[in-house]
Amino acid sequence: MDKRNQRISIKINGEKKEIQHRPKQEQPKDEFNWILPEPAAFDEKVVSIEDVRNEKKKKEKPVIKRASLSSSPSIVKRVVTIVLLAIAIGVGFGMFSLKAMTSEQSAEPAVTQSTDSPAVIDNPNKEKVLPADEAKSEANDDKKSDIQTKLTVEPVDVFIVQAGVFSTKTAAEKESTKLEKNNMASVILRQNNQYALVVGAGTNEASAKQISSYYKEDGQDVYVKSYQIQGGNPLNKEDEKVMVTIQPFMANIIDQSIKTMGGKKASNLNEIKDELEKINKQTKNKDVKAIIDRLQKAVVSLESYNKNKTKKAAWSSHQQVLTCLQQYEKVVNE
Repeated sequence: MDKRNQRISIKINGEKKEIQHRPKQEQPKDEFNWILPEPAAFDEKVVSIEDVRNEKKKKEKPVIKRASLSSSPSIVKRVVTIVLLAIAIGVGFGMFSLKAMTSEQSAEPAVTQSTDSPAVIDNPNKEKVLPADEAKSEANDDKKSDIQTKLTVEPVDVFIVQAGVFSTKTAAEKESTKLEKNNMASVILRQNNQYALVVGAGTNEASAKQISSYYKEDGQDVYVKSYQIQGGNPLNKEDEKVMVTIQPFMANIIDQSIKTMGGKKASNLNEIKDELEKINKQTKNKDVKAIIDRLQKAVVSLESYNKNKTKKAAWSSHQQVLTCLQQYEKVVNE
């Protein structure tokens, strides 16, 4: 029997099938010389299975890194920011609460009226209406305060030429009219309860005596005396400044008028006119303006004397100066 062509018949689900059986061929034996290493070349270390498992678990266990505040500056900044923000919110809330409480307290009307003293009533226009007595007292306090803010002009010292003292103003005026007819200057100044007839003035005793000599030549009985115009009436700051500025111009024009009475020309009149015009613009007080007006008229008379050399123009300038002194005394004393 040929072993290489053996057939096997098998029935599967009633069907006959043949399967050819092929015997295994014998493989040729290869000859190989195995060379094994010396036993000493192997590591004879034996590792247990438990050690292998533990080592595997160690490798698989995740390493969790812990953050440190010292090593992470961003975390420090966040913590500081949160703390500062919390403080700011707390302070803001506290201020808001305090403001709300105070506004509520101020909004509540305090109706506490005593039977002994009248209450202050608020009107719809938010203006305080005071009782009559308190309003009068408050007005007096304001008036006193206003007076304290006003200033007093320093006194002016001059030498006057006096022609007589009269007990009544009428008698003084009658004698003044006689002098005017002779083109001589004169004004009436009140001294205590009497009226002095003044016919000349100078900035010093010598210039006053020069004027008195003209009257004596005409047969008039006159004498020179020192005179002080005291500033007792308080003025506001603006008028006080103007009155102080006027003083040197007044003294200059007095001296200029005496020069012309002695036959000499006046000087620097244009400059004086310009300065007086500037001073006049610095005040709205009519009485103060009247003083400046008299000085300006005196300058006009001096200009007239420089042109015509008339005695009348010289005495006219001195008359304006005397009227200026009279007006000056009225402003600072009345």
